[in-house]
Amino acid sequence: MAASDIPFDDQGASMLPKVQLTMYSDLMRCAIGWCRFVSEGTERLSKSLHRHTVCELHYILEGNLRFVFDEELSLGPGEFVLIPQNLAHRILCDHPQTRKLVIGFSIKTSLPGINALLNESQSPRHAVASFSMAQLTQALADKAANANLSRSMSAGYIAYSLILEAADTLLSSASTADETETSFRKIDTAARKRDLLDFVQDNISNHITVQDVARHLGFEVRQANRVCQQDFHCTIHQLIVKVRLRHVQELLDQTQFSMAEIAELTGFSSAYALIRHFKSNMGIPPGKYRQIHAETPRSHT
Repeated sequence: MAASDIPFDDQGASMLPKVQLTMYSDLMRCAIGWCRFVSEGTERLSKSLHRHTVCELHYILEGNLRFVFDEELSLGPGEFVLIPQNLAHRILCDHPQTRKLVIGFSIKTSLPGINALLNESQSPRHAVASFSMAQLTQALADKAANANLSRSMSAGYIAYSLILEAADTLLSSASTADETETSFRKIDTAARKRDLLDFVQDNISNHITVQDVARHLGFEVRQANRVCQQDFHCTIHQLIVKVRLRHVQELLDQTQFSMAEIAELTGFSSAYALIRHFKSNMGIPPGKYRQIHAETPRSHT
């Protein structure tokens, strides 16, 4: 069957209406098309060859399902698969007690890790569900047992959290991490370095953390540190400190701000922390640096 002849299957019983959720200041937008619990007793789980215009998350709760792509993938209880949009596949159910959660969704984001996993890949990704995924699924199942999911105000947010938890699980695995890092390295190096440095500089006074930077990159902290080491030859924490100290130098040269004021403006927890980091990295206390370098200090306005 030619690719153009493979039917799209984006219709069907949808327990959860489409919702729009925006997170991370518009870095990510997720549209959920359907979210439902299905079993072989309520819906035929075996599906002929088809594809979707959205991504799908299948989480096996009981029984067994076989997903046929170029190769066959067999999943049992506690396992899940993320299927990218437009990827042709068949589903075969051999176990009469099979039950699963299925979510159809699309994500638009500037986070390279998520894009590499969901929007740029044409390969399914599968893993064992995390404890958090199991808890979120149970919360969703409780709501489905007591009310129609389409009438629940929080069901959409639980489904959204499930999608992100599945992505986190896959990105934290060694094989997927290597693939996403390889994809990330394909981005123009200069543009990537500029984006990372700009993000740190723009948030330096907001007590930016290593986790904030990793989230901006779309990676777990371990993979984000690898990228930072590659580009700046230091860890994310060391890069943040370097940027802070550069701002400290500018403020020492150009103002008469106190150490406490400079600490607040550059994201240090206290004047003591500023002085300790500055002396450790520069070899002299900030007061001595100001005396040597600030020949004509500007007034505090």
